[in-house]
Amino acid sequence: MRTTMIKGATTLTRTLALAAPFLLAFPAPFLLAFPAPFLLAFPAKAGPTDIFETDERFTKLFVPGGLTADQVSAEARATSPMMRAKRFASRGADAKVDEVSANFIPKLSGTARYTRLSPINQPPLSMGSGSGSLVVINRAVTQAGPILASDSLLAIPVQAFTFPVFLDQWSFGGALAIPLSDYFMRFRDAIEATSGAAEVAKLEVESTAKKADLEARTVYYQYIRARAQSLVAVQASEAAAAHAADAQTAFKAGLISRADVLRAESAVVHVRLLVDRANNGVHLAGEALRTLMHSPNAELTIGENVLEPFARGDDDSSTNLLVEEALRERPEARGLAVGVRAAKHQKSLARAGFYPRLDLVGNGAYANPNQRIIPAKDEFIFTWDASVVASWSPSDAFSSAAQVSQAESKRLELDAQRDALADGIYLEITQTKTALREARTSLETTTLGMGSAAESYRVRREAFRAGKATLVEVDDAATDLTRSRLEFVDSHVALRVAALRLAYACGRGPKS
Repeated sequence: MRTTMIKGATTLTRTLALAAPFLLAFPAPFLLAFPAPFLLAFPAKAGPTDIFETDERFTKLFVPGGLTADQVSAEARATSPMMRAKRFASRGADAKVDEVSANFIPKLSGTARYTRLSPINQPPLSMGSGSGSLVVINRAVTQAGPILASDSLLAIPVQAFTFPVFLDQWSFGGALAIPLSDYFMRFRDAIEATSGAAEVAKLEVESTAKKADLEARTVYYQYIRARAQSLVAVQASEAAAAHAADAQTAFKAGLISRADVLRAESAVVHVRLLVDRANNGVHLAGEALRTLMHSPNAELTIGENVLEPFARGDDDSSTNLLVEEALRERPEARGLAVGVRAAKHQKSLARAGFYPRLDLVGNGAYANPNQRIIPAKDEFIFTWDASVVASWSPSDAFSSAAQVSQAESKRLELDAQRDALADGIYLEITQTKTALREARTSLETTTLGMGSAAESYRVRREAFRAGKATLVEVDDAATDLTRSRLEFVDSHVALRVAALRLAYACGRGPKS
């Protein structure tokens, strides 16, 4: 819908220009001389040479303190749904970097468990046949040595030895795993690869902001063009009405037929239809502008006078210098460079799968009964263990080889895209720079042409009043004047739009 609105505004010039012969058409052959009473019947009218400065409707079109292109751009970017979506995507990319960083933090975990066992009958210590006895020394022994002659021996039946069973078991444990090899072989590449994706997401925010800025300013200038062209159409309508009045005067003098008067009045009705279409174009351009600003009730007063002289900018700048600036500043070019760098790190990260892993693992247990204590005791006892674990899987090596190939293909793809973008930027800058020059030339020629058309109309009008020209000649001069006015307005707007597009092609504009 927005595209339809813009197209309706931008084609207004062509519509009015093509219809200009019908706007002021006044068919009828006239004599080259008229009687004095007929000439005196025409009211005196001011010349049309300076309507953009003297017509109150034009002088009031541009209001100091009104809406400017900068304000429209800022409002459009602040309320753009696409800008909001890209900002959330950037936030998600930053969170991904945090997630990858967290994967390299030593893994600390803890567990707590309570277990209730079913009762069982614990069998006694068996000596094979189920009978027999153990002989023990009846004294404390702290180290290995021979039995002394003074030692007394005791015989204990085997059936007296049983292991205790504790039905309630409690356990509190902790584990710590440190990925030693990852710190040397994966950490830097993983962070750089995900950071590159986050940076690309930020550049997409910037790219969206520049596009929103270009669209908002373009629609703003299209709205100004529609407003100005609508005023030109109104003036053409007034001129057609004046010609119809002249026709009535000529008819009363007996110099033209009633059919000629009717045709002149029909032209007035036709012009009113074109004025309505011009007003519809203003409405559509205004709705497009309000839609971009997401302000349906905004008062669209124009604060930027596009009819003022426009300073020269990049008209004479070196194309190669502008291309270098674009490759340096355009977020698309910077994003591809970041993508190439991230692909290189992704490739190095995949290569780490070719080598064994080395992890440091530690565990601690505070349990009742503790499984490492035999025989079990009904009390909490703390124990720990530490291990250095080396692991390697051939299947990981095969998948890593595929990932390396994928990362290298991605890098080559981004390299090719960057070269293609450089070619596209060169052509884009060449085209926009040419369009800027043509727009400036068009403004200069249409300014001169409008002055010539205004003077021609004035001369034809005076000649007609002196009886030395026909109304057909006056009509032709009026048609040329209307067309030149439309082209004058269009050239001013086209110059600003061309400069805007060249600045966008060079990567200038807001970053957020």
